[in-house]
Amino acid sequence: MERPLRSELKRAFASVGPSPFVGGQRPKSQKKKDLGFARKPMVGWFDPMQLIITAIRALLSIIFGAYADKREIQGSLDRPDLHDYSTEKELWFDYVADIGDGWNSTYTIAKLLSKARLVFNHNGKQVETQRGRFLIMGGDEVYPTPGREAYSDRTVGPYQSALPWVIYEQAPHLYAIPGNHDWYDGLTSFTRLFCQKRWIGGWQTQQSRSYFAIKLPHNWWLWGVDTQLDAYIDKPQLNYFTDIAKKQMKRNDRIILCTAEPSWIYTVTKSPDAYHNIAYFERNVIRKHGGILSLNLTGDQHLYCRHQDESGTRQKIIAGGGGAFLHPPHRIPDALELDEGEFKVKYSRRAIFPSPATSRWLAFRNLLFSFKNWRLSRFLGCYYLLSAWIFQSSSNIYEVSLMQKLMQLTPRPGEIGEVIRTFYSVLIVSPLNMVLLLVLVFGMVAFCDAKRAFLKVSFGCLHGLTHVALNMGLIWLFAYLNLTIWQMTLGNPAHVLLFGAEMFVVGGLLGGFAMGIYLLVANLLLRFHSDTGFSSLSIADYKNFLRLHFNKKGDLTVYPIGVRKVCKKWRFVKEAEAGESWFEPVMDVQTHFIEDPVVIKKTAT
Repeated sequence: MERPLRSELKRAFASVGPSPFVGGQRPKSQKKKDLGFARKPMVGWFDPMQLIITAIRALLSIIFGAYADKREIQGSLDRPDLHDYSTEKELWFDYVADIGDGWNSTYTIAKLLSKARLVFNHNGKQVETQRGRFLIMGGDEVYPTPGREAYSDRTVGPYQSALPWVIYEQAPHLYAIPGNHDWYDGLTSFTRLFCQKRWIGGWQTQQSRSYFAIKLPHNWWLWGVDTQLDAYIDKPQLNYFTDIAKKQMKRNDRIILCTAEPSWIYTVTKSPDAYHNIAYFERNVIRKHGGILSLNLTGDQHLYCRHQDESGTRQKIIAGGGGAFLHPPHRIPDALELDEGEFKVKYSRRAIFPSPATSRWLAFRNLLFSFKNWRLSRFLGCYYLLSAWIFQSSSNIYEVSLMQKLMQLTPRPGEIGEVIRTFYSVLIVSPLNMVLLLVLVFGMVAFCDAKRAFLKVSFGCLHGLTHVALNMGLIWLFAYLNLTIWQMTLGNPAHVLLFGAEMFVVGGLLGGFAMGIYLLVANLLLRFHSDTGFSSLSIADYKNFLRLHFNKKGDLTVYPIGVRKVCKKWRFVKEAEAGESWFEPVMDVQTHFIEDPVVIKKTAT
């Protein structure tokens, strides 16, 4: 393979931050100091520190979005370019979304996207797909929050490793639209990485804004729209697309619209108004100037799903399988009716991956919540232990301490009333314990994501009180076991250490189990916690991306490519040729077409 110019390589590797690789040199080892990045595991969404940090960043993103919108600042700069590929008679391009999570899942997809060709056996025939002339990243390019190091470890590192570089003239281009996780720092890191024509391995970014328009062959267009946390489409962006529609788009030109969220799905699962932004954009920018919206592409839901209208000419595809944890397909509606301006359009679900039945079985992994989310289980164990300590300390104002009272009550249902009265007598004279109890209950109310206030409060309180009851029950059980059955002396070092270990270990395990049961029931039966009920599982498998092809007639074919099992063991290839991937899978990654390739005819109306 011919080497690029040395200056191009310097520019390529310099663009991703501090890197030891100049002139195509490969890393000497897979250590972080040689790679220039760390291979990260899946994000632990139930890690207490991670929850706090993400909540703070989400709050700050709202402030940034309201008072320091990067799109408004960009609007004062030079007008963004129009990216033109319309002279090509045939064209391939790729689409991926929701990347930048764990190394195994993100690199598996990046490795497949880097291949010049992928061949599939489909319906008894061999179908060959080609690497795209450009790659669209459809939102949420990093998890959990953006930043130079996060992008380097979770996005740039995997993609650079998969395709370190190619011949400059053959380098595929890269475009990206920001999702809500990219917006958590007000779009600062996203703008630096994707809007300054930098290199990410062998892909070169092209855009200068967080939105872009691409002119495609045969009177097709691809527009990437930034809806900024689904709030609104800013005026400079509207002016940009309106100007293109007025001056360069012809009547009946076909539009592929890329957004960061499947707002058509969220009309059912979140709010009836969720689609208004896109409906307004289609009505006042696309349709008003003679264009036809034929295909919507999005991510945010980490799965594959395609809805089609009754005429078969309008497709809405979710392809959010670029690396992040799996979302539950069984929560995706079968049918939709969307208000698209002058008329309402009915859509039906035509394909989904993985299947809803598989999704429901996967939900039962929440029974292992304590082990999959051990940091939160550890936190619950600490909470139970602290609460027991304060209960016992507060009870010392009585002649008989809490432990001495509980040790006399045999753990059986008939004694529950007396146990409750014993705890209540201590609770009313212990403000600190009351505060801890209320924080736990109200915290679970806030955690419950039911849309109706009554359901949110009732099920949140029920969940919180379950943990309170579990905590008190464990104090009662261990007081009876340690002091009555095993006849230990209250307060001696052996008893203190044993009781502390019991509350921390057993309390943590059972507290985590209670959380897992709640998420399982809420997700399968109550239709709550669509996101959190599966983010707790951090499922790296069931990934997907799209390869799209315009033929010489102008018809568009969408190839939905699925991966049931991502690779979890990689071999570092130190002696490979320059430009080849730095890591190879120990076992072949099996790919397949999720459904028959979707053909959208140019002549359809």
